[in-house]
Amino acid sequence: MGPHLSDLARAYVRKANVGKQGSCHIFRHACATHMLEAGASLRIIQAILGHDSIQSTTIYTHVAIEQLKAVHTQTHPARLTRAADMSAGDNSKARRELITALSAESDDNAHA
Repeated sequence: MGPHLSDLARAYVRKANVGKQGSCHIFRHACATHMLEAGASLRIIQAILGHDSIQSTTIYTHVAIEQLKAVHTQTHPARLTRAADMSAGDNSKARRELITALSAESDDNAHA
């Protein structure tokens, strides 16, 4: 009888010299983590992995936290406002005054 899939995976991971012991579980975990980071829902990953409980699948979410932090930092409106203010330089005060004036004018027109 030939080697089991886990034995082959372990041998290839060892040859790759990635500093970890390998088995099919590493590939299963990596696949699930990459799917979660790419946007797959936890329920879909649960079904693919065959977990009875969603609790078993939530172990993959801790890995995605770093990606969530990065997305939050890159897309949060406060960051966009700060970036716009910094890129506007001296024009930021004038820009705020213009927005305030336009807003006031819009409010006056709404009440007329």
